[in-house]
Amino acid sequence: MVLNRKIAYIHLNDGLIKITPISLDFLGKFLGGRGINMYLLSKSYSPGLDPFSPKNPLIFGTGLLTGTLGFGSRMNITAKSPESGHLGDSNMGGDFGAELVKAGLSHLVITGKSQKPVYLLIKNGEVEVRDARKLTGLDTVETWNTIRSERCPFDALSVLDENAYHCDLYGRNPQCVKVCTPGAIQVIK
Repeated sequence: MVLNRKIAYIHLNDGLIKITPISLDFLGKFLGGRGINMYLLSKSYSPGLDPFSPKNPLIFGTGLLTGTLGFGSRMNITAKSPESGHLGDSNMGGDFGAELVKAGLSHLVITGKSQKPVYLLIKNGEVEVRDARKLTGLDTVETWNTIRSERCPFDALSVLDENAYHCDLYGRNPQCVKVCTPGAIQVIK
């Protein structure tokens, strides 16, 4: 599991999703989490890129040992910052990172801009972009209860409320964290 990592590239304009494996050579150069996030951001970074542009990627990345027994579940969320105009990076705990790895992925690279509110359903190594209009206006607990009432099985689910609180839902309990710069970027996606 540690060496079998994949990146999901999700383009919200058209819902296209491409999943690619991460090579051992690549893992050896960047290790995971923040290192791979920085590399992925550098591929699209330019001084003239507007942080609120749909071209600014929002990148979620788990650490190399995330999801292994005894090493927790840290992950980084990275984008070009609207505050500094340069790097925006947050680190979070909770179980979302481990659940993402359990679902078969270690990184999400989200680009584009959806025409409607959406959430990502991640299950068995696949990502589905789902309509979230019915969740608009709900708080974290109401969002959690609505999705769970659909009896929707999932390994990892990412939802953001309108106040830029990133709410990662999975298993039995919701995990929420304010993610600063990446939260502002996620709201406009």
